[in-house]
Amino acid sequence: MKRKSRQITNQQELSELIRTIVANTIGKMLQAELDEFLGYEKYERSENPNYRNGSYPRKLQTPYGEIEIDMPRDRMSLFDPKIVPKKGNTLTEDLQHKIMIMYSKGLSTRDIVDMLNDFYGVELSPS
Repeated sequence: MKRKSRQITNQQELSELIRTIVANTIGKMLQAELDEFLGYEKYERSENPNYRNGSYPRKLQTPYGEIEIDMPRDRMSLFDPKIVPKKGNTLTEDLQHKIMIMYSKGLSTRDIVDMLNDFYGVELSPS
């Protein structure tokens, strides 16, 4: 499937694209972090008494404007994400910058996980 490319003509369109990329990346990172926390991936069978319990929308402030992400949660409310802590509503500019670098270099998920481990000491599954 061929993707349609579109020219960005102004700062507002660029900011919207960056917000979308950051929101999608943070969402996938949170899901991977929950997978690692629970010890199994979505739709896998597990003996773990704690399991996924949906998500809730959360707004974060960024230098590019407000983004909305889906915060995953677990049944026992023990999941405490490291990428986006439970308290606070500002995504650090440093993390956004690193995500943009990763996207611009076309890194694989394994490379992105390795970089996050190097930067933050966060251990996530490449999935």
